Amino acid sequence: MSIPFNKLPGFNHLFIDYIDNFENLNEFFSYNYRDEDSFVKLSDFKNQFYLRDETFNRDTIANILTIQNKAFNSFDKTFRNIEKLRKDNTYAIVSGQQIGLFTGSYYTILKALNTVMLCNYLNDTFSKYNFIPIFWLEGDDHDLQEVNHINIIDKNNKVIKIEYKSNLINNDKNLKPVADIEFDENIITTINNLFENLRKTEFSTELKSIVEKSYKPGLNFKLSFGRFLNYILGDLGLILFDPTDVEVKKLLLPIFLKELNTFPKSCELVIDTSIKLEQNYELQIKPKPINLFYKHNGNRHLIEPKQNKCFGLKNTKIKFSADELFNRLYEHPEYFSPNVVLRPICQDYLLPTVCYIAGPSEISYFAQLKRVYEFYNNVMPIIFPRTSMTFIEISVNNFLLKNDLNFDDLFSETLVIQKSLMKLNSINIDEIFNTFREGLNTITYEAGEKLRIIDKNLETYFTNKVNKFSENLNTIKAKANEALIRNNQHTINKLKEIISFIYPSNYLQERYINILYYLNKYSLDLIKFLENNLDLYSKEHQFVVLNFKR
Repeated sequence: MSIPFNKLPGFNHLFIDYIDNFENLNEFFSYNYRDEDSFVKLSDFKNQFYLRDETFNRDTIANILTIQNKAFNSFDKTFRNIEKLRKDNTYAIVSGQQIGLFTGSYYTILKALNTVMLCNYLNDTFSKYNFIPIFWLEGDDHDLQEVNHINIIDKNNKVIKIEYKSNLINNDKNLKPVADIEFDENIITTINNLFENLRKTEFSTELKSIVEKSYKPGLNFKLSFGRFLNYILGDLGLILFDPTDVEVKKLLLPIFLKELNTFPKSCELVIDTSIKLEQNYELQIKPKPINLFYKHNGNRHLIEPKQNKCFGLKNTKIKFSADELFNRLYEHPEYFSPNVVLRPICQDYLLPTVCYIAGPSEISYFAQLKRVYEFYNNVMPIIFPRTSMTFIEISVNNFLLKNDLNFDDLFSETLVIQKSLMKLNSINIDEIFNTFREGLNTITYEAGEKLRIIDKNLETYFTNKVNKFSENLNTIKAKANEALIRNNQHTINKLKEIISFIYPSNYLQERYINILYYLNKYSLDLIKFLENNLDLYSKEHQFVVLNFKR
């Protein structure tokens, strides 16, 4: 079962056009993701131009990835894929996500699975090439408040937040890159709180052990995220990429230099493209004159141009002369990091990327970046929409079938309750009051016509009184609806609970609920079930009934 994106809330217009009317956006993207020949064309292009003028080679990247993935406790297939990267006919299918507690909302898992599945399909289809899955762990961001918590459904079927709070860092004012933040003893409390609120199942003990191995005091967000992702995905061959690595930052030196030497050129290119896009779409990116951050005393600040060819750090009084900033770049490139404009450029400078698997917001910001890619002598990869999915548990599915409700009914609580009440009751309140109003209007008109013969003022007085009575009907109707709801409160409560499973807090489930709730209930076999049941090429929102046994 699936539903077109344009029938669901929360999807931006640009994304919907990208899915349904790509021709409207063709000029903003280098390749059409629906055209399989695009993968061949871009692979051949990469074969000619990837690393053509660079100071490093495929072995450099492979060696860095080998070291990184050993730290992430990756499996054998991952290292075999890294070895393939050394060959000129190997290309990357990339996705990524901001590092967050327990991998954040479960669409992270969907993106990772999509990356592996698309590689498998392309390797079967185009045997001349090797395609390897790479997952970019975005850890330079410093918005801890955005990633220090997850949402689960607790043992009482309520959606609750599980949050990690550090004694060492003020969560509200953190400017330290999330990747650098080490867990303190509070992570133990967080894990215990998590499993105390989850319903105890036959899988809970194993799952808690996995979480505790991944998240413990002394480990940072980056390592924990990568290890946990590996534990739950297993040996699928996914390569994890840590862009905060000092060895990676050394390789990015030419990109950082060009951004500082040519500003605000990349900003102007984004603005020029945005002027065209904003005629029809809401935009995601607001470019900065310089699309780089600098880490000073452990905190990450945006670099801003100042007078007299100087540079400053946003929201501070710190300034550098041009010579001083460039010297710092040469000596410590690890202190520098790209913002949202420059991050894809860095990614596809380092990797032979032919495709990036993106969510709706990412697709929107890629639409603004084609000319920036060209400015950095690269080409935008194929932007492939990730799977969008809602999990339907058996009990939820049975309730929907019993009450003759469709999945798409559940995205408006008011409408679905009204629809359910109409099905449960032979009395239709809307029909009662609409019929009464129609009859009242007819009688009022006929009586008014007769009263006018006697006295025009009498007709006006009569009509005014009737209108006031008619206004009171809304109050009576509301009371009737309240009584109907009271009489069916059990069903309505159950319906609201079902809605909270499908559309929690008015968010799509995939953007709100963490995968641990489902793994705890269905075991790690859920990952294989998803791999077998999600439709990679369906460009609608999918509903998957979790009807499997271990």
